[in-house]
Amino acid sequence: MRRTGLRLLLSIVSILLALTAAEIGLRLAGIAPPEVRCYDPVRGWQLRSGAVGLQRSEGHARVTINDGGFRGPEVPFAKPPGVLRIAVLGDSFTEAMHVPYYETFCAVIERNLTSCPLGGRRVQVLDFGVSGYGTGQELLTLRRQASRYAPDVVVLAFFAGNDVSDNSAALDSESWLNGEKCRPHYTLRNGALAEDDQFREHAAARWWCHSVFALNRIAIMDYLGEPAVMLHRIASGSKPTGQIAGHEPGLDDEIYGPPPDTRWRDAWTVTEGLISEMNREVKAHGARLVVVTLSTPIQVYPDTAYREAYLRRVGGTDLFYPEHRLDALGEREGFVVLNLAPSLQAYADRHHSFLHGFPNTRAGTGHWNELGHRQAGELIAERLCSFLRQEAPQGDSAYPAPDPHH
Repeated sequence: MRRTGLRLLLSIVSILLALTAAEIGLRLAGIAPPEVRCYDPVRGWQLRSGAVGLQRSEGHARVTINDGGFRGPEVPFAKPPGVLRIAVLGDSFTEAMHVPYYETFCAVIERNLTSCPLGGRRVQVLDFGVSGYGTGQELLTLRRQASRYAPDVVVLAFFAGNDVSDNSAALDSESWLNGEKCRPHYTLRNGALAEDDQFREHAAARWWCHSVFALNRIAIMDYLGEPAVMLHRIASGSKPTGQIAGHEPGLDDEIYGPPPDTRWRDAWTVTEGLISEMNREVKAHGARLVVVTLSTPIQVYPDTAYREAYLRRVGGTDLFYPEHRLDALGEREGFVVLNLAPSLQAYADRHHSFLHGFPNTRAGTGHWNELGHRQAGELIAERLCSFLRQEAPQGDSAYPAPDPHH
């Protein structure tokens, strides 16, 4: 018994030493993936103030999180006189850790709006994007974080590729293993949005979520955890890469046509309810909501035949179905919708350029590259300039002044 216990102890020590050596090696080699997220009891997770990392798995960028808990330069809560603030909410496309910050669409918008005649007002664009977020988490980000900066305009950067399913507990395909199941979901009860916060209600779930994000700060955990996450997705019915040309793991094929079943109908209804609620809250504070629909990789793949073949294979009817649906919602609820995908598709076809994908990944897949961010930022800035000139702000946003003690 003593001998068996000693062997077990030696085995455990050997494993810990090996993991420690691997961790040190990853960090010395400069290939440790940046883990800039931490547990948040309300949103599930958030960006960690002061975090720094070098992202190399998709694109290449040094990622720095400012003291306010978002990407970009340091910004005081109090809005200086003569400044028009634009708060951008979104997921990994908005967080954009795949490119240096100055090449993100948020930075491009700010630079391009310097030439927009806004009565002498200077524009600040604040990037509140967080990887993995759904619309519900973005609404909570508006309430808990972005509103403290008193934005005049709130831009919701909507990514149809997975935002709709992220908003549904029934469709959310993320894993507890990487922490992204640790999110609040919403349902409609008697016509009103109700939050389902199971990850907060149960002590075991809270402990697990807190532990996952703490462990993710250990670089080796990223490499150990990824195979487990992929196995979970395969077991839960996710389509493997290559089964359908144009399909990507983590993105939904069901968004390019009317909802195929009750789960998707409910997910769209909840998503529209969340956006409508965001619009009401933004308006109540004297600001304006602008919904910008981003492009999915297949929408702007520079090959018409490839796009059409994909649409047939997945049983879709229109690659721009999400854009049409949100256009209709904007008409009903009275907010502006800017759809990027049609213009980006035309640009990609004209120049035969890939707006998604990097040299270290596959062209036409994944997130926007530098060209995608530049084209998107220029389009958004142009349309925002036109919108802001037509509807000049009536005065400063009525969002409450920041608490000087926070």
